[in-house]
Amino acid sequence: MEFLLTSTPHITVVEVALLLLLTSIANVYGKSKIALLITCFFALFWAFFINYDILFISYSDLKHSYLYFGFPFLILMLTLVGVLRREE
Repeated sequence: MEFLLTSTPHITVVEVALLLLLTSIANVYGKSKIALLITCFFALFWAFFINYDILFISYSDLKHSYLYFGFPFLILMLTLVGVLRREE
């Protein structure tokens, strides 16, 4: 509990509002797969790209940085394949 009280969030209110707005618009128009892609994009952005400076300043000698960027793109590609696949 102390960790939650002492940590500072890096996600701005504008980003959360944008996520809510975009997913709401997509769901109103019946595009739930697009809403899923938008949510996936924001989650990957918040998890990987916001913390980039913190990780690479703290650990400047990361030998496997390609893994750090490879996993989000792999997740995005698998999500795109799942969303764009049509069920017969």
